[in-house]
Amino acid sequence: MVTAAASRIVPGGVHDRCRSMASEDFSFFLQERPGCFFFIGSAPPEAETLAHHVGNFRIDEGCMAIGASVWLQLVEDACCT
Repeated sequence: MVTAAASRIVPGGVHDRCRSMASEDFSFFLQERPGCFFFIGSAPPEAETLAHHVGNFRIDEGCMAIGASVWLQLVEDACCT
């Protein structure tokens, strides 16, 4: 569902090639309810890719609109199909 919704928002920009050593408690929620964890690219196009949690990390705030749009598309898909 998330892949379909995100593909409507960012055609051609959805992939599953994310490698991460992230540590997250989200898996505990998934033991109780179905769900999905997804990433949205946030690096400014002209910037060097940096890790999160470093002093010189920069974010392209436009990614927040993309993330919100994916959530809205998920709601629309769930309500209207």
